[in-house]
Amino acid sequence: MIELTAYTNQSSSQSPPLKNQFISTQTVFDPLRRLPIIHNVNVTKILLVTYFRGGSTFLGDLLQQNWNSFYHFEPLHYMTVGIRIENERTEEAFRLIKHLFKCDFINVPNYIKWVSIDVHQHLFEFNKFLQNTCYFRPASCFDSLFIEQVCLRSPIQIMKVARLSMRHIEKLAVNDLNLKVVYLVRDPRGIYSSRKLMDCQI
Repeated sequence: MIELTAYTNQSSSQSPPLKNQFISTQTVFDPLRRLPIIHNVNVTKILLVTYFRGGSTFLGDLLQQNWNSFYHFEPLHYMTVGIRIENERTEEAFRLIKHLFKCDFINVPNYIKWVSIDVHQHLFEFNKFLQNTCYFRPASCFDSLFIEQVCLRSPIQIMKVARLSMRHIEKLAVNDLNLKVVYLVRDPRGIYSSRKLMDCQI
């Protein structure tokens, strides 16, 4: 909790220095103060695996309807924009995923720096729990320590990835038995039509 003390001096030049001085103490709102830290083994981790324009944005919003769900939206966007991650970079992708599921934002400085850039900030805007807690201090939305503290208080973590194939996800799931994988499949005609409208790589 942060305390802010304000001093307003209403004294005249003839008055004693402290005679008419008004002192007030205001407690600044701390959105995390009453939220307990949840041990990682008790956190439900959901990995939403999908394709580009596969309808996952809608499903991701449904999964984070619990007000304190922490939504990692497309963190692998940091590694590649419009293509899937190839074999030689899967270990790097796995490391990022594991760091984020452990709420370890301190050890991914390049990711935080990248997502803090104006054109990438929208990726954090999908995380409603984070946005609600940093609403009054927008700069903290991209502060590693603050993000970590918000994440540590979430009983449910959801992560959407569209840049890894299921054969890669299988390796990740085997190493983390506490991981629940949702594999979203959409009619390929719908995917094709949506990608065409968005001028995505087909």
